[in-house]
Amino acid sequence: MKKLSIILLALTVTMGVSCQKKKAETTSAKEGKIYPFKQATIVSKSEVHPGMSVEQDIYIDKYGEKEARYTVTRMVYNGQNIETRSLSMVTPEYIYSIDFQSRKGTKIPNNPDKVIEQMRKIIVSSKLDKNTKDNLIARLPQEKEALKNSEATGVVIRDFIKDLKPAGKEKMLGKYVCDIYEIKDDSTGELQAKLYVWNNLPFKLVDARGKVIQEVVSIDTTSVDTTKFEIPDSVQVEDWLVSFEQSIKQFEKQGATKGNKK
Repeated sequence: MKKLSIILLALTVTMGVSCQKKKAETTSAKEGKIYPFKQATIVSKSEVHPGMSVEQDIYIDKYGEKEARYTVTRMVYNGQNIETRSLSMVTPEYIYSIDFQSRKGTKIPNNPDKVIEQMRKIIVSSKLDKNTKDNLIARLPQEKEALKNSEATGVVIRDFIKDLKPAGKEKMLGKYVCDIYEIKDDSTGELQAKLYVWNNLPFKLVDARGKVIQEVVSIDTTSVDTTKFEIPDSVQVEDWLVSFEQSIKQFEKQGATKGNKK
């Protein structure tokens, strides 16, 4: 199930606080061009499960150096229609995660090696007891692994399919010839889904029964609205590392309180 979960994360799920990060170097410096187009606006639709749909408007600039994913999630819960709107954005400087309902968001530098090292320094210099420090430090490799799933969509897909062989081809939207990759269970080898990819862009995800889970419905490469890469003034953005340090200090206070009770 791990492979399919990674793809669903890349295609349909807005990044959470714990994985709003990126690899050690910026994509443009380390990876070069992610997509073959300088600018693009991509519309994607998904049905995660019955009663829950996801629409994404993806804006790409400078061949993928900048990527903004505006996500609208609609679901029915207890007979009520619920809609949420969010933004996940990659820039050369930061990774952003914005919740438009609360008008709050976080940002974190897109250099994960430095981020992980800063987290380690915060933990080590804290007044936490040794066991707590060791446990937190032991979790840092997992945090670093999570960084890989929050890159620009094209980077995640490219890294995902690098060891897979295409199982066929199909033309999408009349001109994009996609390679088809079969996603199988790591332990049983059972087919889970088929992923259609064109130049690192995931066009379609189909489950084992042939149901379309996600699909690109339009691509415009003539221009892009650059204002989509700007955070609205009404949104309060916090630095994730500052929040992390504050959380550690809160742990310190909790530990001190427990110690005094003893």
